Amino acid sequence: MNGMQIEHQCDSLTILSDLHIGHALSLVRHPWQMRPLLDESRMIVFNGDTFEQRLPELKARSVEIKETLKAQAAAAGCEVVFIAGNHDPFVSDVRAVFLQQGSIFVTHGHALFDEITPWSNRAKQLAQRTRELHGLEGNLDDPLECLTGLERRLAIATTVSSETHAEDHLSDAPLSLKVVNYLSEFLHPARPFIVLKCWADTPRAADVFAETYLAGCGVKFIIIGHTHFRGVWRVGNRVVINTGSFALPLWRYGVRIRQGVLEVVEVRRRGECFKFGRKLHHFTLDNGFELELEGERKRV
Repeated sequence: MNGMQIEHQCDSLTILSDLHIGHALSLVRHPWQMRPLLDESRMIVFNGDTFEQRLPELKARSVEIKETLKAQAAAAGCEVVFIAGNHDPFVSDVRAVFLQQGSIFVTHGHALFDEITPWSNRAKQLAQRTRELHGLEGNLDDPLECLTGLERRLAIATTVSSETHAEDHLSDAPLSLKVVNYLSEFLHPARPFIVLKCWADTPRAADVFAETYLAGCGVKFIIIGHTHFRGVWRVGNRVVINTGSFALPLWRYGVRIRQGVLEVVEVRRRGECFKFGRKLHHFTLDNGFELELEGERKRV
């Protein structure tokens, strides 16, 4: 469906997100730092914001780093899949992945929000553009003609992210003004409260997204990144997993799927490299699924 989804069956699959290679706060400086994780997987899904592509020089560098990362994966016998995020909307045409006969849905997470990044000083502008594109459905001037439902929602999130990057690229403002703009965003007194609210709202937003765009698909797990706040939540009959970020100051999870089992594990830095740590949550993938959340086991 126009690069929106792919179906994978693999005996050892890992999902990671938000490496932000190229960002000053990213802990991943070189692809070889990921080699221990590649060695333990037959396939890795990089679920968005793997690279930074907001400036022309970063976009060019991301292409080189992507090829290096793919070469590292090939040497480890590991296939890689890149899902587009809001920081790397040009990384691939893949916007989401369905796994395990459609019971697992993987997407970066920016499509959950009309604002794309609710904590941004551009949030209102981004939300307005998102709603504008939704409102054009069926019109002759619709840039996303023939796209509906889930596919359209994901395409809109990519389009709005790409347009934002284009604005960054074309800006001829002096460096001093750009610095002031960035500081005004990150040091705004309301920003911490907006971020905390977004973290609190995200699990429910994921479930609402599923009810709206995935009804009847049998999705039981929604795996995202984007907000950088790792966690595992049960919302209704679904489990929402956020794998966090490799950027400071927060932490990260990995999701591993092997032999009918989904595990949420810590990803720890050991020296310069990243390795899998202790297992935190365990889910059995069958007709139902077992939930182990905070020591509580239930069957749905």
